Amino acid sequence: LAQEEERGGLNGSNATFYWAEQFAGHASTRFATGASKRWSSGCLDEFWHYNALFGSAAALGSAVTLVGANKLQHMYLNSPENQGSCTTFVHWTKPGASGAGSALMLLAHELKATPRFGFYTNSIDRPAAITAMSEESLTRMRQSGFLFARKVEGSARYHSKCETLEQAMERVIFKSGLGSPSTQPGYNFVGDGQWLDNFSNGLSIKSTAPGFVTVVHTTEPAANGQGTYDCTGKISLRFNNGVQSQAVYDERHLMLKFENGVVWKKSPGSFLGDGLWMDSMGSWVTFESRPPNFVTLHNHAHSDWKGQGTYSGLALELTFQNGVHLTGSVSSDTQKLTWANGVEWVRV
Repeated sequence: LAQEEERGGLNGSNATFYWAEQFAGHASTRFATGASKRWSSGCLDEFWHYNALFGSAAALGSAVTLVGANKLQHMYLNSPENQGSCTTFVHWTKPGASGAGSALMLLAHELKATPRFGFYTNSIDRPAAITAMSEESLTRMRQSGFLFARKVEGSARYHSKCETLEQAMERVIFKSGLGSPSTQPGYNFVGDGQWLDNFSNGLSIKSTAPGFVTVVHTTEPAANGQGTYDCTGKISLRFNNGVQSQAVYDERHLMLKFENGVVWKKSPGSFLGDGLWMDSMGSWVTFESRPPNFVTLHNHAHSDWKGQGTYSGLALELTFQNGVHLTGSVSSDTQKLTWANGVEWVRV
């Protein structure tokens, strides 16, 4: 490409020819970001623009002088670090692909440290996809020097009781945190799981759809009911005996406080992972526990990954329908599940 440019023959047709016939093979090894030595699994077409402007660095020395470059005057071919600047955040899981101390790696570490943030990749030869975000992670992105981010899954979840990802981005990214979250209900009622009523009778509360719940009593069918909830933890119930009441969930004390003074309490030793989750493949799954310590996993996309098991506190032991047996642990904030094989699921 450099020689062709000197002859004044660098145009669309010639550049495409040289890329396809003469340069692609060399670029596959020279600019490889993937694991293969022969062919890169990266996006080699992205290097075409560089080589069309500055010529191929194929046979040059340890450094290349970039004519006309504004900020980066020299590119060091064997440098382990990223050079220059980029306005788009992308995270590679291949060691060294993003450098050790680059802005890319620093932001990736900061995002991983925020609660309820998720990365997913099925190959170190492809950039990781963002599968879950929270207010903290959006704020870190807003504070960074990047203007864009890739890749964000279309199914990426925003972990808030009151906002969708689109609403949160509008408020946090584009309006710098101005405005208030909506009260739109999330996918889970925060009080999903096993409870004791004011007579110490067991019951379960289960989200059936965004904004809707059912109550199932173990001994009093007349006390079964259904109702609605919002993102703030308020719940309105109508029981089979005709009684209607509203309550507010006290997350700190694990209580439901009804307007008539009645208090329900979370069952001692109940599983705090009940409700809707997203697995590492971006599929939705639901945990449903029952006394004394049994738990069922409903997988909404892959039937062979449904399962049955037991729990003890935040620890979980599950056998899937495909025969796989795994143990896992729910985080103390109940927003992340880490399996023994290192795979992580996040609360929706």
